[in-house]
Amino acid sequence: MASSTPPTLKPIIHVKAPYHETVQEVVNLGPLRCSILEDGSNLDARMAVISLHFPAGHKGPALNWNEMHDESFYITSGSMRFTFGPYTSADEGKQEIVDVTTGDLITVPPRCVFTFENVTEKAATIFFMMTPGLFVNYFRAQRDLPPTATPEQRRAVSDSYAMRFARSADQSESYFPVNPNKASIVRVSGPDKNELEALPVGPIKITVLEDGSTTQNRLGIVVVDLPPHTKGPLQHWHEMHDETFLVTKGSVRFWTEGKYLDVDEGGYVVVPIRASHTFENVTGGEAQFMNTLTPAFYVNYFRLLKDMAEGNQGKLTPALNEEAMERFATVQIDGFGLVDGSRA
Repeated sequence: MASSTPPTLKPIIHVKAPYHETVQEVVNLGPLRCSILEDGSNLDARMAVISLHFPAGHKGPALNWNEMHDESFYITSGSMRFTFGPYTSADEGKQEIVDVTTGDLITVPPRCVFTFENVTEKAATIFFMMTPGLFVNYFRAQRDLPPTATPEQRRAVSDSYAMRFARSADQSESYFPVNPNKASIVRVSGPDKNELEALPVGPIKITVLEDGSTTQNRLGIVVVDLPPHTKGPLQHWHEMHDETFLVTKGSVRFWTEGKYLDVDEGGYVVVPIRASHTFENVTGGEAQFMNTLTPAFYVNYFRLLKDMAEGNQGKLTPALNEEAMERFATVQIDGFGLVDGSRA
């Protein structure tokens, strides 16, 4: 049901690339640069996001697992190596090594033993998502330690955020999680690429990278391809979930309350609950964005749209779109269309 009298709406937040020059908070942990794009304050701590800049040859933390949050790693440039296991004492010495590159996604649930590193000669960047988002404070706590902090003091910080290491500080003992979980590995290219779920909605292609099954529905992730001169849905807001958008190709125009902003490749947009928005590609080139959903249930909205279109001779009408939105606590806004807007 469309609304002509919307409630008080929240603003959307636009973060421009390069992040280390535009965000308010950058945490440097040795050579690792961590640009905090969203610390959870706009999303009620459901998710936090950091852009990790990994120099060539840099290693991540020692083998570890997290007890209380998921970590999702979307590779935005370069390549990274992830190492998983061992998960139990019976697996001692057994590990899985996974190399991923731009566009790939690794989703690590709680109690999954892993680490990561850049083994190449070029820098890499990772769009790093934490659900829930409180783990962002781990990076701040590590930053605030004095330069003379000992390894034991740094491990104490990790302990306080439920991050457990698989080896003792002196490497003499091994530790394993209770009821370990395995990571989800999504490759989008190459001979090992996954058979991904594709949801065509008219000219728009939606590809599901994470439907919430790895994260217990804390986070869903899709990639949306917008052909040239393609509009998205009517402007709307969500009552039950947040969205964020990372533009990965071209330029996307986002609308909010009759105003627009053009977001180029690398730009990041945060859309909290009750923030009015829509998007379109007004250019003559292809555009693409990665879309996060917290919680993940809205992935099923895209599946429903596909089924509705297939049941209507391939056509998705405004009425069907509105019906689908209503099922997922989403409200279209009368009077806030894609006409007569101004630049935000």
